[in-house]
Amino acid sequence: MSSILVLICDDDENLLKISQKYITKLDDGIKVYTVSSGKQALQEMKRTSFDIIVCDYQMPNMNGLEVLKKLRRQDNSIPFIMFTGHSREQIAIEALNLGATNYLTKSGHPKSMYTELVHLIRRAVEHDRIEKALIASERDKSIILDGISDMVTFYEYPSMKIIWANRSSIESSLTKQEEFIGEVCYEKWHNRDVPCQDCPTIKSAIDSEIQIGSRRTPDERSWIITCYPITNEDGNVSGIVEVGRDITEQKMAKERLRESESQLRRLIEHLGYPLHVINQDFEIILVNNAYYEWIGKYNLSTDVIGKNLFVMFPFLLDKVKDEYDTVFETGEIVITQETNLFMGEQVYTETTKIPILSEGVVTQVLSVFRDVTSEVVSLEKLKKSEERYRSLVEASPDAVIRLDTEGIIQQANKQVLELVGAERIEDVIGSHYTDWLSEKELTSAENEFAKMMRGDADIQHQYKLTGSDGRTKIVESHAALLEDEEGAYIGILAIIRDISQRKSIEEEIRISEKRLRSLAENIDSVIWLSDPDDPSKIVYLSPGFEKIWDIPVERALESPKIFLDSIHPDDKEEVEKALRKFLETKHEYNLEYRILTNNNDVKWIWAKGFFILDPDGNKHQFGGVAQDITKRVKDRMELERAYKQFDRLFESSIDGITFSDLDGILLKVNPAFAKLLGYSNDELIGRNFIDFTVEKYHEENRRILEKLSLNSGVYNFEKEYYRKDGSRATVSLSTWLHTDEGKKIGYWAVIRDISEQKELVKKLEESREQYRKERERLSELAHYMRHDLSALLHNIEGFCEIIQDTNELQYIDRIKENTRQMRIVFDRSVELADAGLVIGNLQKTDLDELVREIVFRAVSETVQVEIKNLPVIECDREKIVQVFTNILINAIQHGKAQKIKISSIETDNEIQILIMNDGDAIPEDIRRKIFKDNFFLKSTKGLGMQIVRRIIEAHRWSISLDTGEPVTFRISIPTR
Repeated sequence: MSSILVLICDDDENLLKISQKYITKLDDGIKVYTVSSGKQALQEMKRTSFDIIVCDYQMPNMNGLEVLKKLRRQDNSIPFIMFTGHSREQIAIEALNLGATNYLTKSGHPKSMYTELVHLIRRAVEHDRIEKALIASERDKSIILDGISDMVTFYEYPSMKIIWANRSSIESSLTKQEEFIGEVCYEKWHNRDVPCQDCPTIKSAIDSEIQIGSRRTPDERSWIITCYPITNEDGNVSGIVEVGRDITEQKMAKERLRESESQLRRLIEHLGYPLHVINQDFEIILVNNAYYEWIGKYNLSTDVIGKNLFVMFPFLLDKVKDEYDTVFETGEIVITQETNLFMGEQVYTETTKIPILSEGVVTQVLSVFRDVTSEVVSLEKLKKSEERYRSLVEASPDAVIRLDTEGIIQQANKQVLELVGAERIEDVIGSHYTDWLSEKELTSAENEFAKMMRGDADIQHQYKLTGSDGRTKIVESHAALLEDEEGAYIGILAIIRDISQRKSIEEEIRISEKRLRSLAENIDSVIWLSDPDDPSKIVYLSPGFEKIWDIPVERALESPKIFLDSIHPDDKEEVEKALRKFLETKHEYNLEYRILTNNNDVKWIWAKGFFILDPDGNKHQFGGVAQDITKRVKDRMELERAYKQFDRLFESSIDGITFSDLDGILLKVNPAFAKLLGYSNDELIGRNFIDFTVEKYHEENRRILEKLSLNSGVYNFEKEYYRKDGSRATVSLSTWLHTDEGKKIGYWAVIRDISEQKELVKKLEESREQYRKERERLSELAHYMRHDLSALLHNIEGFCEIIQDTNELQYIDRIKENTRQMRIVFDRSVELADAGLVIGNLQKTDLDELVREIVFRAVSETVQVEIKNLPVIECDREKIVQVFTNILINAIQHGKAQKIKISSIETDNEIQILIMNDGDAIPEDIRRKIFKDNFFLKSTKGLGMQIVRRIIEAHRWSISLDTGEPVTFRISIPTR
């Protein structure tokens, strides 16, 4: 059996000694190294390659879980057994989750316990060694086989299940590894329920011979497969290794060659145009009959087979050879047009040069020729004619369109775009003319079009067009029939003019006249006109006069004095003055005044006087309008009274009230809000409310304002404001959007100060949290106490076993030391449990006097202590004596301090007591945990500072350790 190197880590030196003795006695193949801390364990592992680590959980500075975490973060997978007296299930679960191999509690008879530990060590190491060997073997195999492009697959026989496959095989199946391994060969490759007939893989197993076959995989690739039978120790076939070579490209190349040859034959047989085929030496090797006819037409030699193209036709330009070179080099089709002079005639030829491939290389070129002379000549003539026609059409100020016999628009000038509201001429060309007409026009337009195509319709019409922008226009169309050379109708040419504006003006005049007549007869307002020859005489008065004045119109026209007599006495002088000025200066007037009706009712009137101009633009006739505004005036007065009431409420409210614009600028604030923030009203107006809002509420404010702008309603939420003095106010805020006739104006907000309420809730929550933590602390203290006492009892039991077996009486002293440690555990447990739990009566205490008493009583004269500027504070005197005693003794005993300075600093919010010493610097790992509850009851180190912290926190103070040197403890006492 191979030897094992184990590292045991525990802060209990006695347990380390017992463990080493028991393990080596039970198994001499295990060599044990011991360390007393997690830090030493990590350092030792860097120097020595151990097979396994056995580690205690509860150790100072770094516990067993922290050691395990550091190892796993370093990707160290060494087997790890948690060996501890801590019996809490949570610790075991956390250890196993972090990657511990096993978990063993320090309980029961030592011999049985260590026998179990040896068994766990041996089993964990053997399993780890086997696993590492398997991983190395699999890795080597995968690296080799996954690196080749051939498919490699291993099948179990006779089940034909896939046991292993390399990357190439899995990828060709278009599945993932977990979907591939374990599947049956013929089901996976061929989607069959039974094996294939003549399957080379199965045949190789049956015949025990190598077989060769082919396969097409799901990724559309073709393979040549070779199947090798694998025999077991009995000589029977137990599996088949299948190796596949990819032949897809080779197969595709052959198919392309066959297809290319087939296409060439079909082209030559069916193409009616002249063609020839040349090889890489530009020799003509194949022509068709159409080619002979074509060159014979121009008296060129037809003896071309086997002849060089450029020798036979020396008039060909150099660029023709370049074109053939391009086809041979790139394999691309080239289409060109050439011009040649044959027998004094200009000939236009379109040539298409097509590559012919052989094994992926262009070896021949097929050229197809098309004589396009007549087409080119006709096209040139047509272009000139069309250019002249298009110039006329485009120059026309009116829209011009050409329709075919079906009504499809074939041509349109740019003026059509503006007429129909389209952006591109392509949107018009190809559409039907009825697409642009309103629905009401469709039937009549289609009838007119049919008549026109028969030649018996009018050539001028009016239509309503609907453009792509949705607007309707009225147009006037002048159309003419188009004929071909034989006199048949082939379409219509239409010139279209937009007459919408003209029609609109005519309609507006008609409607305006109708409205004016209706308006004067039906409105409640009064309209009057004077005589052009006598401005003081009223010649027209609308019926609305009688509704307002309760006087018949006829009577008022007979006696114009009625107007002046009806004016309220309090307003008469002002109105008469305005009327005189109106008549003298011919300046318009605009007045609000009261009248007394025929029934002696008081009404408010709005009146306006104006002038009517003659054709020369001169003022020659007076007119006016009057309206009853009594309700509006009363509503305005009521609104003013409501505003005054609101202002009184606004100013006297104990809650803050603000109004801001849509950007959050404060336009109005009441005294309560100004008092809440400590500003004057003038200091707040014009500033953005976000300036006073604590930053963490900015985003919430933005979201609420977005919601308010979209939905009506009131939003209630809490936030914090900065006061002028820098302090914070917690407020409850209700806000809503203010609108006026649907227009968004700003935001109203009502703000209530809930700082005191929040502070009370905070104190209650702190009290509950403190109680919860204290309960958890006492529970944890009980667990640690049980852990330490169990460990000490376990050591005593172990030493007793050793004495019983070996009669080595020197271990009695170790038993006595363990019992002394048990007494220390009990004493320190009581001291820690009581620390800070109860604070007595708070009394004014002169801290200077108290510290001097402690120094006199507890500090050696060899240590220099400077006390400076200490304040009078309220505290539990006995507890604070305990605080300063612990800090001073700690500095002297553990820090070797020779000089200590105790002083104070006072700020706006607190008094800070500074205790500095020139002793040794506190290591960083201890500094981080110096105030934390780490209950190492077997040791007195560190407990004093935990007691100090608890007493300080019970006073609602705080204590901290400054960074750097000298060593400085800082006690902060709030003054507010």
